[in-house]
Amino acid sequence: MLRIVIGILIALATARGIGLGRGAMNQLMERGLRIIPFVAHNDEWEACFGAASREERYAGCSARAGDESETPARRAAAYVEWGELYASEDLVAAIDRFDLAIRLDPSVANYHVHRAFAQLSLGNLEEASASIDAASRLESSELSLDWARADLLFQRGLYEDSAKAFETIINTEWRPAIEPLSLANLHMAYSVSLFRAGQRELAEHERDAAIALDPDAMLQLRARCNQFATQSYNPSASRDICDAAIAYDPDAVSLHLYKAIAELRAMSWQGAIANSDVVIEATSQEALSPPDISTQEGRDAATRQAMNAGLHAQALYARGIARLSIGQEEAGNRDIAAAIARNSSTSLFFERLRTELDYRRLAAATAASELRPRLAP
Repeated sequence: MLRIVIGILIALATARGIGLGRGAMNQLMERGLRIIPFVAHNDEWEACFGAASREERYAGCSARAGDESETPARRAAAYVEWGELYASEDLVAAIDRFDLAIRLDPSVANYHVHRAFAQLSLGNLEEASASIDAASRLESSELSLDWARADLLFQRGLYEDSAKAFETIINTEWRPAIEPLSLANLHMAYSVSLFRAGQRELAEHERDAAIALDPDAMLQLRARCNQFATQSYNPSASRDICDAAIAYDPDAVSLHLYKAIAELRAMSWQGAIANSDVVIEATSQEALSPPDISTQEGRDAATRQAMNAGLHAQALYARGIARLSIGQEEAGNRDIAAAIARNSSTSLFFERLRTELDYRRLAAATAASELRPRLAP
């Protein structure tokens, strides 16, 4: 649209050269120049909420959210949309933007729900609960709010309550309005709750219902296992989700890697070693010669080899950290060296994880030392 306005101004300038009066021309040019910022802002709104590229949406939302000439309500809407763009890659940045939106316009229940889901994904249950409470004071029941409540119950280990909550949502009067992919996610969440509650037959029925609605539903569960293992500070929920995913899809080797990472973050060293061993054994078969990538079959084989090499390196690193944590220094260092030799970029994530674990050990030791005098006789 901005190009159109510029084109009009150029045409006006041309018109000036063929006899349009200077006063009239100056007025037209002045009005046209005043239109340009409005048109630019409109283009940014369209980019923020439209089907533009991710980079264009980031730019559009950032510009509109940061423009203090906009009303607080409009800026808040842009911050929430901007936060949603961040939610899949940087949950902390997403929460920062949801916080800014709520500060500008705290009266919208959905903004608190967005924040609740991001906090749930990080495993920050108290923060998530506070956001759910804030949303509930504004709106007692709504699909996404009820979903957040059910997810909070699951992460608190109240599996039967969580299952009932998901069942209620699925059977609600909103069901016809729920798009199939969201309904599939609800069925899968219900299934995982049932699985953890020990109702395996019904859990499998709900899993199948999810797959019927979305053939990629198992891939979505695999992604959720990965997200929780690598980002959530609630290791219990991470292991719960990954256990269900492994039971449903036992041949997916990557799930055991995610479970190994979840076990590391839970400081369950033997569990991390056991799941790492599954991955290492499954990916240890190396081809004697590189495949012929001139054929589709060869290209597929090369892709599988690359994926297996990555999984193998990560599993070695995970096992190395676990072995170091139980005093097996030589074996642990050997695993980590082998992982880096296979794929040097593997260390980027796992070194951050080691820093997290070291910090938690230090925090636990500090807390213990502070308690010791009070526990002494």
